[in-house]
Amino acid sequence: MAMPAHDAGKRPNPTSHPLSKLRTKVDHLASDVSRLGIAVTTTLNPNHRHDEKWEQEIDAQMTRIRDAHRFRSFAPEREGNLVKWHVDGHDYFWALSEVIDGAKESIMILDWWLSPELQLRRPAAHYPEWRLDRLLQKKAEQGVRIYVMVYKEVTASMALSSKHTKHALEDLHENISVMRHPDHSGGELVYYFSHHEKLCVVDNKIAAMGGLDACFGRWDTRNHPLADVHPTEFFKSLFPGQDYNNSRIMDFQTVDKFTSNQLAIQDATRMPWHDTSLTFLGPAVVDLVQHFCERWNFVKKIKYKHDHRMEWLALPTPWNDVQAGGLVNKNDHNARLRAEHPHLAEWKERGRQFAHPYHWPPSEAPRASEPVPSGHARVQVCRSAADWSHGILIEDSIQQAYIQLINEANHCVYIENQFSSPRPLARGRNPGRTPGDISTQSGLKAIMEAQFRSINRGGDSIFEMVRQAGYDPTEYISFWNLRSYDRINSPADAIKRMEERSGVSFHEAQIALAKIYMGDNVKEGYNTVTIEQAHDAHTNADETGKKGSAQTQVKLPQTVEEAKEIIQRFQNGAEKSDEHISDNIGQHAMLDKTSIFDEKWDGTDDEELYCMVSELLYIHSKIMIVDDRRVVIGSANLNDRSQKGDHDSEIAIVIEDGDMVESMMDGKKYMASRLATTWRRTLMREHLGLLPAQPEISPNTEPNEAMHPAPTLNAYEFGTVEDKAVEDFLAPEFEQLWVKTGRANRAAFEHVFRPVPTDSVRTWDDYRKYMEPHKGVPTGHVVNKSLSLQEVKETLARIRGHLVDMPIDFLIGEKWMTEGNFLAVNPYTLALYV
Repeated sequence: MAMPAHDAGKRPNPTSHPLSKLRTKVDHLASDVSRLGIAVTTTLNPNHRHDEKWEQEIDAQMTRIRDAHRFRSFAPEREGNLVKWHVDGHDYFWALSEVIDGAKESIMILDWWLSPELQLRRPAAHYPEWRLDRLLQKKAEQGVRIYVMVYKEVTASMALSSKHTKHALEDLHENISVMRHPDHSGGELVYYFSHHEKLCVVDNKIAAMGGLDACFGRWDTRNHPLADVHPTEFFKSLFPGQDYNNSRIMDFQTVDKFTSNQLAIQDATRMPWHDTSLTFLGPAVVDLVQHFCERWNFVKKIKYKHDHRMEWLALPTPWNDVQAGGLVNKNDHNARLRAEHPHLAEWKERGRQFAHPYHWPPSEAPRASEPVPSGHARVQVCRSAADWSHGILIEDSIQQAYIQLINEANHCVYIENQFSSPRPLARGRNPGRTPGDISTQSGLKAIMEAQFRSINRGGDSIFEMVRQAGYDPTEYISFWNLRSYDRINSPADAIKRMEERSGVSFHEAQIALAKIYMGDNVKEGYNTVTIEQAHDAHTNADETGKKGSAQTQVKLPQTVEEAKEIIQRFQNGAEKSDEHISDNIGQHAMLDKTSIFDEKWDGTDDEELYCMVSELLYIHSKIMIVDDRRVVIGSANLNDRSQKGDHDSEIAIVIEDGDMVESMMDGKKYMASRLATTWRRTLMREHLGLLPAQPEISPNTEPNEAMHPAPTLNAYEFGTVEDKAVEDFLAPEFEQLWVKTGRANRAAFEHVFRPVPTDSVRTWDDYRKYMEPHKGVPTGHVVNKSLSLQEVKETLARIRGHLVDMPIDFLIGEKWMTEGNFLAVNPYTLALYV
């Protein structure tokens, strides 16, 4: 296989000219003075943007607009949108690459975390030019204006390195501008809350959005592999460098230095990532552009007022003419409301304006004759926004949409969410994701306490409220998790012989591969790389990421050519080809033509047994499907942080598709939305193992229709046995299939790997006894030492898909989790977790 290219063009530095550097320094000094004034004003008067008469008039105008819309959203319902769903990062990031590559005028990106080095198409050996920073550089060089806004993290608690994101992208080309917000000192003094949107809008025409940030750790396939070891074919790697991550072993660290620290991939699993997102065209895209422009100009005013690189953005034109092709805009009232936007004239005078294509002759505005596909979906944009995040009074239209759609549900509600809870949970972690002894970690205990108090204990939980209303909650509500298994292709003796024959260690080859993907034009600023070993479940978080806990320190190759030579030497150390050995075996949980018993192995039974692994499958989705007709999807979790409006900033859309298909509901014929029902069925079939295994990832087989963005539609095959199994959400046969599969899978995983949490642990004494066998066993490996390799395979062969029932009775015997107020944290720090 050919080595991957490592340089996609030179990196021009737009600030290299001495006068340009001087102007930038003057801009930054002026901006710093301005920010200091804002900090003082905010401290003395937190309401300083809403107390003057003229400010109150602006607030009143915005309020009148919201009052006229459903959910009190800033945006109206819009017809004629064409929406396409994408499940998991493999499909979505390819679609995103096509969306960005099609840009002609503008790219607008909002992200919680953005990794410039993210590989959108994989394996990187085949697609070196499709790394995010290289793609954005290409578009900038073609004249496209690129605007990026990312959350500026609290560096003491997060390793997002937004500073690296800003400078890595802005140094590529002067057409790329990156804002970081909020400030945590010398500015708005926001500590607890974040910008959490995940959005990309191109040319005011097409949008990509949902739950996936364009960052490390998010790309995954429907098989959700846990391993990425290819001893004789390193360039099949799908997760190079820090993209191979498991925060139960070691969370992301120094992500600005892509190769600076890595897991020992021959021992440690990655954490698989399940999510769903969408691409769409239609008039509602213009509302997303409005949201972006408002946010951009707000941050420009308070932080980058004197920075010439951060230009003002005018609202898109024509402002009062937004409609789908073939539809007549009869909502004159909405057009009049839009004309009342308080910043319309000001921003038009000061800022760069881009036209949108959602208007038609006889309109004389630009792009009126541009052909744009239309669809059958009514879409409304909602958001969580407030003074700190957007400079406006609180808008919680996402929360209002969730409340109203649940209230209006007639049959069923299907929710996938990182935090399925109406009450507090902390973003980014859930029980089982953090390494170490749960009983010693106050933060993890707070999250766990909040989660279970939301579900079934504490006095105000969902289950308790339903019981108080006279119903059995278990008859109506259920909670589920996901888990995956795999085998690491790392027979110890074979790897050792390769190292001895080649004179190159496996870790040296691993680091060399990451160096190739980074390229020669990156100056790392370090000479050695830390390889973190696979700790056991008793190793706490504060013990990881340190030289004392590292398995080894590896010298970093200084050039790409040196790195290529290292990998080639290691691969040449193989005694024979291992083409007959599968690099992963988790695909057998899906519809696969072979079984786990067909898998070959070039080592001993003990070595293979050691390489059998499992890990929780992290659910990061933010989607709700109601009655197979209505969908809410975006960046918002089901917690106070996302829903209240004045905490994290969020973006979401409500979709009602008019393209109806005949279906079944509760044993009766039922007309369902094609978009909603195929989305739900696909998600459920993946979880139940009723989808074909992910085909081999190769340029010979990709892309397929699922990987292209809208307007290419999803091809869903109705009427198959697998489709019929999930068609009727309320059928007893479906409930039996779902429950039986989840419980059987849970039993299999617990028999082999003894994961936490589990319903068999009800007190801390139970926990300590349950965890005793984990001592000395690397995280994710087989814990039940009484099992033979054959018995492990027989147990894993029974697993279908990834579904497991959620152990909601974990530690239910502990009074601190069932009675009184929250005990794990005090009232002052609770906001951080909720």
